[in-house]
Amino acid sequence: MIDSTVDTTKSAPADPRGQSAQSQRVGPGSVVGRLLVLHELGAGGMGVVYAAYDPRLDRKVALKVLLPGRTGSGPQRLQREAQALARLTHPNVVTIHDVGTVDDQLWIAMELVEGQTLARWLEVPRSWREVLDVLRKAGEGLAAAHAVGLLHRDFKPSNVMVGNDGRVCVMDFGLARIHGAEGSSGGEGIEPNDEPKSALTTDLTRTGAAVGTPRYMAPEQFSGKELTEAVDQFSFCVTAWEALYGERPFEGKSAEAIIANVLAGRRRPPPKERAVPGWLRRACERGLLVGPEQRWPSMAALLDTLAKGHVRDRARKGLAALGVLVLLGGGIEGGRRWDLARRVTACEATGAELEAVWSPERARALQRSLEATHVAFAPQTALKVNAWLDRQAEQWTEARVAVCLDAEVEHRLAADTLDRSLWCLDARRMEIESLVDELMWADAEVIQRAVAVASALPSVADCRDPRVLATLASPPQVGREALRAVKADVVRAASLDHAGRYAQGLELARSALERAQVLAWPPLAAEARLQLGTLLERTGQAAQAEAELERAYFEAAKGVAPAVMFDAACRLVRTVGVIEARPAEGRHWARLADVALADVPDGEQLRHASLLTNLASVHRLDGEFGEALALHQEALAIFEQALGAEHLRVVASLINLANVHATTHDDDAEAQRLLERALAIQEQELGPDNPDVAATLNNLGNVRAAVGDHESAKQLFGRAVTLWEESLGPTHPNVATGLNNLADEYRATQDYELAKPLLERAFTIWEQALGPTHPNLGASLTNLANVYQATGDVERAKRLHERALVILEAALGPDHLSVTEPLSGLAEVALVQERPADAVPLAKRVVSVREQAGGSSAKLAAARFLLAQALWSAPPEGERDRGLALALAEQAREALVADAATGLPSERLPVIEQWLAKARDNASAPR
Repeated sequence: MIDSTVDTTKSAPADPRGQSAQSQRVGPGSVVGRLLVLHELGAGGMGVVYAAYDPRLDRKVALKVLLPGRTGSGPQRLQREAQALARLTHPNVVTIHDVGTVDDQLWIAMELVEGQTLARWLEVPRSWREVLDVLRKAGEGLAAAHAVGLLHRDFKPSNVMVGNDGRVCVMDFGLARIHGAEGSSGGEGIEPNDEPKSALTTDLTRTGAAVGTPRYMAPEQFSGKELTEAVDQFSFCVTAWEALYGERPFEGKSAEAIIANVLAGRRRPPPKERAVPGWLRRACERGLLVGPEQRWPSMAALLDTLAKGHVRDRARKGLAALGVLVLLGGGIEGGRRWDLARRVTACEATGAELEAVWSPERARALQRSLEATHVAFAPQTALKVNAWLDRQAEQWTEARVAVCLDAEVEHRLAADTLDRSLWCLDARRMEIESLVDELMWADAEVIQRAVAVASALPSVADCRDPRVLATLASPPQVGREALRAVKADVVRAASLDHAGRYAQGLELARSALERAQVLAWPPLAAEARLQLGTLLERTGQAAQAEAELERAYFEAAKGVAPAVMFDAACRLVRTVGVIEARPAEGRHWARLADVALADVPDGEQLRHASLLTNLASVHRLDGEFGEALALHQEALAIFEQALGAEHLRVVASLINLANVHATTHDDDAEAQRLLERALAIQEQELGPDNPDVAATLNNLGNVRAAVGDHESAKQLFGRAVTLWEESLGPTHPNVATGLNNLADEYRATQDYELAKPLLERAFTIWEQALGPTHPNLGASLTNLANVYQATGDVERAKRLHERALVILEAALGPDHLSVTEPLSGLAEVALVQERPADAVPLAKRVVSVREQAGGSSAKLAAARFLLAQALWSAPPEGERDRGLALALAEQAREALVADAATGLPSERLPVIEQWLAKARDNASAPR
């Protein structure tokens, strides 16, 4: 069918058969009835559409004219369209003005709608709200057709016009049928000839043929069954699915393949990158069911669901519950129902309160801002962030309307509960607003975090949960606006924290706390102090953070704010137990957090998982790897159940678990599996160019390196370096991390000349970015020293090891595991220089630190073998102890043999075995 409207964005193509503008009877300048033909608008296989002028009514119209020489069903179809449209007067259906013939050409004059088809309108990215608004209007046009007994039978995006004035019209009713008329099926019926028929009751296709466009047709249109309104509902839902998800629900490269999938009901899953609310997806899915009786009872029922989602359903229930009073109240009841409808409408309007914060215009502005960073992953990030914000906004809107209905229509909320609910919703709105404001000024660092932060916005459902609301303190009425202003600053400080703008957030949190203390409402003061403590920790001020978080805990207890109590104690588990390395006190705070958790209604889920994660970190630091593993596994299960298997918080748990396995080497295959799963989720949710993907590649490289797969490790580290360089720039500290690890793999394969420049570049980056005393410089110097040592420059290696030792001891303390690397290097240099007496105390210290700290059995084996060599070669009058040397070397051998049995072969094992054989031979030789 051809369009009866004009697409002002692009001229419609001429008819391929060359008959459109070449009509001998109708064309520009000719007169049809009283209409003056102006110019051609478009053409199709059956006819031409012109713009024409009606002098009587002084208006332009669209004039559809059947092409000359057409025979068969063409005239009947055009007549059918005229009759169908004549039955309808609706703003969402094109209006017919006149119909007639000129010579033997049939024509219809109808209103001229200037705009573009829905198909073309969708070529520009649209939010689901914009799409839904247009679809609902088009659906109203279909519903109006059904109301007068008409089926469209060919509804699709090209048959919907979106006017420049925002009006939406359904057009091209050329395949319309009267519902229930004889032969109103997908195929041709055998027509009796005993009485004349309207064109609307006549099928125009050959016997057995289906009418319509296969990509949008309902199953019953292919099977020849009698058609009902459900056929248009199905086509509408195919169109809706395509508009919302960018693809049709039934896949197929040919008409036959599409038809097979439609008949079998085989829909492809919706693409995950499109943010479409679950209720809207479910509404479409019901309209796409194979059986007509399984779909919505009517287009009106479907439109009612689309209009307000679950909120409108609740409103209808509220009205229905009062319906029985009509029998009793008469006119009075009519007034009551009018008042009820007014209150329902007012509640529905409250959902628009969020539009100033998040709207299609705001979403497009944010997308432009993120893409203006020019980082490779910005477009994907913008898509994902907007999807999460759309979800949050949808939940907020539904909750806001529902709370109003609960209070004003169903009278189910007490005044104090309503007050708490609105205070909670206000906080959720502030969080959206503050996050969007920060992301508008995103740079490369901020945009890296954007998806994770947007996906972690607090649940809006809490604001309607009676259990949660019962735990919230209601702010006093006096000074409430001042309290709200402080609350807004606390929320903004949190957004600055999430964006990585710690200095700004710290300043704002201090100011908010000072004002909260003046206002003397403990819950808000505790919340402000919690945020202050969090930011102090972020900026490396652990002792000050501990003090503020402890005060926040007790202020929250005084103000009866269990969620803040828990959050403060949970963060103290990490601050005290991990950062300040006081694991016993960290466990104590975990117990206090657990006590607070009992009073937090949703604590059994996400908060509990966060506590388990922090406590696992304490156990890991304390060398209790089994306990850490079990806690991380429990946390992972909670996150998966609560958030789904592909949420970014699940990724963090996967990486935590993998890191424990990688530290202990108890199951490197499992570590690799966990990291590969995390990587797949990140690439899907963040895009393949996000720096977080590089971090996981780097972790995978460490796992492959640990099992001796150096070539695979090189590839992974190389990909990580390239990705970090492209996304963060060539001088970012992360690039140095990747370079350092890549160089270590070249060193392991004795490619020293390739390793050396990588290490030197890594050192330069770290020194410029982190300063001369950062522990990363110590690690870099140690690796560089090892390369020089391997290439024979022992003196330079010694100087580098000594400098690395000074840096690491000052930064991390004398008993930190990292200190063992330069100590081992110095001991090896002493042995090479035939100074075993100097090597003994260095090697002893390495063994002592590694035995106390736990960790890699291979590293401890290497330390024991190093000490064995030093004790064996030490002077007789010094610390020589060849019996202990043999015992240590045997311990090292046994450990590496055990590792090999679990799939961890060591290149050091044959070296130790050769040394042991030689040493035993030497010990047994006659003196």
